[in-house]
Amino acid sequence: PLKTLTPTTLSRMSSGSKQLLRWLLAPSSDSITGFHLHTDAQYWEKQQPAPVWGEVPAPAAILTLEYLPGSPFERSAEQHGVHSRLVFHGSAAAAWHSIVRTGLAIGGAGGVKKANGAVFGDGIYLSGKLEAARSFSKPGRGWRWGGRYRWFVCVAACEVVTGSSGVKRIEPETSDYWVVADPSLVRVKHLLVWPSNGPSKLNWTALVQLGAVGFLVVLLAKLLQVWTQV
Repeated sequence: PLKTLTPTTLSRMSSGSKQLLRWLLAPSSDSITGFHLHTDAQYWEKQQPAPVWGEVPAPAAILTLEYLPGSPFERSAEQHGVHSRLVFHGSAAAAWHSIVRTGLAIGGAGGVKKANGAVFGDGIYLSGKLEAARSFSKPGRGWRWGGRYRWFVCVAACEVVTGSSGVKRIEPETSDYWVVADPSLVRVKHLLVWPSNGPSKLNWTALVQLGAVGFLVVLLAKLLQVWTQV
């Protein structure tokens, strides 16, 4: 907890730890002015008159970001226009602190790991389908000293500029993917949070049983082959 960070504690920290702590506690991106937490699903319905939940349940919490006017995104939006609906981006829970601080980034650029390939070219990948974006979200641990959830997953609901050559929309009638080649053309508006059971675990019992069945099938096939040759 932050209240344990006394001058004595800080004096014992390495320079690298102090830099990390400063980065964690420093204000977010220059254009972010605040956050608002909502736990009422009706709030989202007011943001989007016809929410695109699909097979995904309503989020348990929604964190709304507020920005200063005059950002590069807003200048691009004024010039080209913004898509009428929010689009979604899924990522590992551990990545959201950095994303909120510095914005979405193109995988493989600036030291950002390319997590899921680039089938449609380099860029920031989003989808108009929430269930598609949520499938790319990996669970993370909540805060053990009072967090709402032990494990959670998170998806960003984003504003995206249209009419720019840096944004392309693919298969709008099905998966509805968006690929944004310029990070200034997309902005996180909400973080949608769901509780999770944690990372998926292998069912070793089922794997052993499946292996045993496979072995028996191969053995029977070999016996049948020998029997037909006699």
